[in-house]
Amino acid sequence: MKKIAEKKAITRGFTLIEMLVVIVIIGILASLMLPAINTARAAARKAQCTNHMHQIGLAMANFEQANGGFPKNHMNTTGGTTARGVYMQLLPFLEAENVMALWDSSASMGSDANKAFRLTNPPCVQCPSSPGGKERTIYYKDQTIAATDTFQTTPSDYGMVHKRIDSNDGNSYGTPLATGASGGVVSIENITDGLSNTIFFHEHAGLPNQYWGREKVGTLDSSGSSAYGWIGWNSSPAGHGPSNFTRWCFLESSSATYGMAMPKGGSGTTLGQRGQLINITNTTSAPYSFHPNGANALFADGTVRFTNERVLPTIYQYLSCGDDGKPALGENVNMIDWTDSWKTSGTAPDGTN
Repeated sequence: MKKIAEKKAITRGFTLIEMLVVIVIIGILASLMLPAINTARAAARKAQCTNHMHQIGLAMANFEQANGGFPKNHMNTTGGTTARGVYMQLLPFLEAENVMALWDSSASMGSDANKAFRLTNPPCVQCPSSPGGKERTIYYKDQTIAATDTFQTTPSDYGMVHKRIDSNDGNSYGTPLATGASGGVVSIENITDGLSNTIFFHEHAGLPNQYWGREKVGTLDSSGSSAYGWIGWNSSPAGHGPSNFTRWCFLESSSATYGMAMPKGGSGTTLGQRGQLINITNTTSAPYSFHPNGANALFADGTVRFTNERVLPTIYQYLSCGDDGKPALGENVNMIDWTDSWKTSGTAPDGTN
């Protein structure tokens, strides 16, 4: 009986082959789950980015209610203690009391007294999908010191549309936050195309690192100034350059905005679809994000729309002008081909082929 009991007490363990089989199964299951996990994380970051832009839109609306208009861009060009970047004007409406407490308004923005302020930005000005996160810094030129001197701040991933835009119809229209500005504000009445059809901000993410496609090609250093420090202009013309940022295509010899290939770095080789504006590069001033298939845009009515990266550049151009009278609507951010109603004798509405 004792021997029988001892036999029953013996527990059989796993063999090496059985353990390897279990490990292989676990590995296969993990590999199947990883893409779903990464997709979920990307979706969460995109949703958080959308929420950040909603916060900016709400701050813009509250600013308008308090001041009778939206904040005019380029308000910091005089420098000194009067310097007020766009986000600085919005700080009271961004629930950023901790950031405001660091600001010494009696000192120049480039002084040591404002170093902590420059390097502490409201969370809503950066996209969680941008590589480098909150540790990124960028150099910005202070108008109150020598023209060759720069100081460090943190970058913003959301830029205002600010340049005059070539609309290819013989006219030059003002940008949404500059047209008819009076007393440092832009009245709603000046946005004649309608708030729901006018883009105020779009993503211009990843700086100071510079990207073509998703390939990092360089990093901005202190040798130049940038308009993307959060305390600065925060403005971004929605076009490609390099030497003519008002154009909506790379080729300066033509004013066409549709069907043009976007060359890489001026070398003549193309990157991406013909005519693609979004997510080509952040080395110029075009919309750029790290979200798949598009980028967020904040409209003047406070709505945030995810814009298809293959949207017709001309459509995006129309939406970035607040008073051009063009028929593009907010929902046209997904317009990747001319609709039948827009076709006129085989040409686009602006006369391009």
